[in-house]
Amino acid sequence: MEKKAKPVTLYCENGTSLAYRYSGRCRKCSITDFTTFYSFDGNRFLKIDDETKFLLSTEDTAFETSLLETYEWEITIGCMPFRSKVAIYNCKHGYMTEPSETNNKEKKTTINNERLYLDRRRFTDGFLLYLVAKISRKYKIEVNSDVTDRNNLVDSINESFYDAFLQKWSTHSCGMPGCSKVLILDGNMKACRQVCSVKEVTRMGFKTIPGQLITGCMNTPSKGLRVCEEHKETTALVHDDSIEEEMEVDRTEVEMNLSQGTVDENVDTNENDDKNENDDTDENDDKNEKSDSDGFQGVIKILDKKETRNSKLYKILWHTGKTTWVRDEKLSKNLLSANNKVVIQEENSLGQPRQIIKFQKNLTNTQEELNACETGFAGFAVEAETSEYITEDGETRKLKCSTEKSKHKSKNRKTAGVLVFTTPCGIVLNIRELFNSESKSQVYGHLHDMLTMEEFSEIELICYDDACHLRRYSENPIRKDLTLTSKRISSMEFYIDRFHYKNHKDPWCRRNCNPDKSSLLKNVNTEACEQLFSWFSRYSRMTKHMNRQRFLFLTLYLMDFHNENIKNIHWRKKT
Repeated sequence: MEKKAKPVTLYCENGTSLAYRYSGRCRKCSITDFTTFYSFDGNRFLKIDDETKFLLSTEDTAFETSLLETYEWEITIGCMPFRSKVAIYNCKHGYMTEPSETNNKEKKTTINNERLYLDRRRFTDGFLLYLVAKISRKYKIEVNSDVTDRNNLVDSINESFYDAFLQKWSTHSCGMPGCSKVLILDGNMKACRQVCSVKEVTRMGFKTIPGQLITGCMNTPSKGLRVCEEHKETTALVHDDSIEEEMEVDRTEVEMNLSQGTVDENVDTNENDDKNENDDTDENDDKNEKSDSDGFQGVIKILDKKETRNSKLYKILWHTGKTTWVRDEKLSKNLLSANNKVVIQEENSLGQPRQIIKFQKNLTNTQEELNACETGFAGFAVEAETSEYITEDGETRKLKCSTEKSKHKSKNRKTAGVLVFTTPCGIVLNIRELFNSESKSQVYGHLHDMLTMEEFSEIELICYDDACHLRRYSENPIRKDLTLTSKRISSMEFYIDRFHYKNHKDPWCRRNCNPDKSSLLKNVNTEACEQLFSWFSRYSRMTKHMNRQRFLFLTLYLMDFHNENIKNIHWRKKT
C-alpha cells in the first residue's frame, strides 16, 4: 500500500482548519482508499460500512461528522435551511467574507488555508453524502453510483429507498383507533419545486391500472430560463402571430382607402378608428393570453415562411400537432431551420411507469411518430362529465361542494406538491409527487396502486378532504369495473376529515360523507395529515429550487425521520 498526505479544508464544530488526509493505493488491484470513498477505474464509490469521525466530501474538503449530525437535528426538528446553517457557522467563527477564487496550483496549500468560509453548495453536497451513507446503512442499500455527481448518487438509491420505506412502514399497526382500518390522505401544495415550462411531454401511468395522464416536463429549469437544459434548444413559447398580421393588413387597407377617399361608412371618424384599434388590441391581447396558456412546446419543423412589412413569419408545427405563425424575433436562431425528431422514451420513477417525449435535432419524423405525440388521457383517467353528478328524488344535478382540487393550478410552473397517505396515529405509509394539480385522476391512480398491495388489504375506509368528489369518481362505470381493486374501492366508505367537513355544503355530501356518522371513525384522529403538514410545509423555501432527484430523496428522508419519531413517542407512552 502507498500512503500520501494531501491538504484538505476541514469544517468542524469549532471552526475551519487546514488538515491532511492519507490515501492508500493497492498496487495489485489499483484501488485507492480515501476513507469515505474509494477510487477504481476512474470512478469513486461510497464506503458505507463504517461510521468515521470525519467525512471526506471531495479530495480537498472534509467535514467533522458531529457537525453534520448536529445539522441533522436542526433540519429535522427546527426545519433549518442550508443557507441559515452556513450563515450561522460563518458568523459564529468570524468568516464573514467569501474569498475570491483562484486557479493557481502553486497556492494550493494557501487556498485551502484561506477557505475558512463555508459555502452553502459545498455544505449541501457534504450533508447529502452523509445522509446517503446513513440511509444505505439503515436499509442495507447497495450504492454503485459515482459519488462525484451528487444528483446521480441520490437518484441511484431513490428507488431502493422508496421500496424499503414502503416495506418497513406498510406493516405498521398499533392500538390507536382505526390504525389498521382507516387510511387518511391529503395533498400538500406548499412543499413543491419549480419545473420546466414545456407542456404535454410526459405520460404518467400506474402499474396496477390501465390508463395514462398527460403532464409537462418534470425536470428543473436551467438557471435564468423557464425551460430545462434538455429543452432549451428544441422548444419555444407558443404564439399565434397570424392574428397580428391580419390586423396590419386591415389597417393598411384602411389607410389606402382614406387616401383614395373611399372610406367605408363604418370607418368615418378618427374617434371610431381609435375605438376600433383599442377593441382590436384588447381582443388580440385576449387571444395572446390564450395562446400563452399553451406554454412552451417542442418545435418539430418549419412548414412555411413569409415576409410582412415589419418582420418575417414562420409557420411552425408543434409537437402537440398544433400549427401557428410566429415572428422571427420570438424564435432563437437555431429554431429558424428546425427539423426535430420525436422520440418516446420509457422510464420508471419510484415504481410509476412513464413515457417521456424527447426531441432529437436534425432528424425527420414519420407520420406515425408524429401521431404518437398527440395521444391524450386514456383508460381510467378519462373523466366523464357525469362523474360529479348525483341523482336524488328523480333529479340529476352536480355536486355543490366547491372543493374540487383539480381547479387549483399554480400560476407559475411548479409541481402541485405531494400526496401523503397516513395512519390515524400519524405514521406516513406512502408519499407521491403531484403535477399540475391535485387532480382526482392522480389521487385515484396512486390510491389504486397502494390498495393493490397485500399489506393494505384490511383498509376499509378512506378519509380525504374532498371525499365526495373522489367517491363519485371511483363509482363511475368507466373505472369501477377495470380491476378487482377498483371494484373494492368503489364499494369502500369515503368520509371527509373533521377539519375540512365544515367547507362541504351539498346536502348529499353532508348525509353521505359526514365523519361523525361512521362507527369506524369513532375516536379516530382524522386530522393526521394536517398535523403532519404543519411541520412539513416549513420546508417549502428549501424545496422550491431543488431538482427532482434531491427533492424525492429529502422528502423520503424527512418522512422516514417523522415515522421514527412517532414510533418513539408511542413507545415512551407505553412505558
